[in-house]
Amino acid sequence: MTTDLKEQASKLGFKAMAARWNEYANQSWVKELLEAEAAEKNRRSLERRLRESQIHEMKPVSEFDWEWLKTIDRELVEELFTLEFMSRAVNIIFLGANGLGKSMLSKNLVHTALLAGYKTKFVSPVRCCRTYQPRMVPHPDGDVYRSTQARTYWQLTSLAT
Repeated sequence: MTTDLKEQASKLGFKAMAARWNEYANQSWVKELLEAEAAEKNRRSLERRLRESQIHEMKPVSEFDWEWLKTIDRELVEELFTLEFMSRAVNIIFLGANGLGKSMLSKNLVHTALLAGYKTKFVSPVRCCRTYQPRMVPHPDGDVYRSTQARTYWQLTSLAT
């Protein structure tokens, strides 16, 4: 227990406390201080990631009208919200006509990833094309493109059937 607290103190930047741990280990306030500092660090991290995510405002995915849009693969979209794809470092691009909910789903997906601790951002189609298109080259895996600058891969996936 005290070893865990010592490691936490060091990770949180309490270097002097960690170096002289024997002087602090049995103090009743140390655990509470470290927990409060960790909570504050997590809160600030989430605020910063939300600011940098560029999602600004969004309609909750719970308000998405799945009945109206018959051609969307709802199971595939819901699978994305498990964030399993994040372990493969794959970016998601929703393709479709205007007004179908691509931005709304994208922003909600970004928000879900942020709450799970990932650093990510929403990039509008216009900004994506302006920023990355001139630097994208085909990848041998088919509908996958590689950015020559950011070393990031995009897998173009159609969610409509």
